[in-house]
Amino acid sequence: MKTKYTIIPKLNTLSAKEMDLFFYLVERMNQFNGYVEGVYYKDVMQVTGMCKQSFYNALKGLEKKEIVTVNKSSDVDYNVVILGNAFPDAEARNKGYVKLNRKAFRTKEFWQLKAHEKYMLLEFLKGTHENGSSIRIGVEKFYEKYRKLLGVSDRVIRGYLHNLRKFFSIGIKDGKYFITYLHSVFHDKHLKEKKSEEAWYREHLVKKECWRNHIEYDQETLTSTAYLSRQYFDFFNGQTEIEKIMAAAKAVMLCIRTSVEDIQRKERQLQPKYIHKLLRKSIGLPESAPKAI
Repeated sequence: MKTKYTIIPKLNTLSAKEMDLFFYLVERMNQFNGYVEGVYYKDVMQVTGMCKQSFYNALKGLEKKEIVTVNKSSDVDYNVVILGNAFPDAEARNKGYVKLNRKAFRTKEFWQLKAHEKYMLLEFLKGTHENGSSIRIGVEKFYEKYRKLLGVSDRVIRGYLHNLRKFFSIGIKDGKYFITYLHSVFHDKHLKEKKSEEAWYREHLVKKECWRNHIEYDQETLTSTAYLSRQYFDFFNGQTEIEKIMAAAKAVMLCIRTSVEDIQRKERQLQPKYIHKLLRKSIGLPESAPKAI
């Protein structure tokens, strides 16, 4: 769940719903290629609180602003690519990015920020490189910059800064703004990362398979099933770790479909133990793992 520094300048014109959808997509994308498979409006509505029409408007808006490309992939969902946000290798990661897989980005305080405030938060994270350094910029230059970027008045910008003080230390000295990253917000022991970016990706793929095959699930069965692709990824071929994870995930998706082949739609339930059994069989292992002695 990373956003490249080069993507951030493109986000200054996003509406509130477009910004929320952007964060939703980044959390669930394949880091290797920026691909988000199976974006389902009902899940977006549940996570973000936006209505169905707002989802379609936001998706169309992100496409029009060239943040994403969109393709209809089934009768219930879309495949989306976040343009220019792939991380296929170390070189791509070394060019700089903001990490979003921290609980701070799922707090009430963050989601209550306006779209422009979320944009400025990303800009400040980029400017401080998410460490102890500070952004130093003349007060007049600061307001001139954000008036031009956001098309708002100085008074509105001051309101944005007031809300962003929950995430940054912001002060004025010698005619300059000093904006400093608050470790207590992003690295406090009570704000540890809830799930890794890989876990978000794996769970999203399982959800997608359930939507397309009309399978009911809960968080426990979702998490258990999604973890199988991590548990067995060493049994799959790939030049990189993410390629092996993708190959393992593909095998799990096939086992999910197989698990409900002879079951009527209204009775379909996600069954991690049965899927586990099918996966082990597919890779040539005994159906049950041996018990520890």
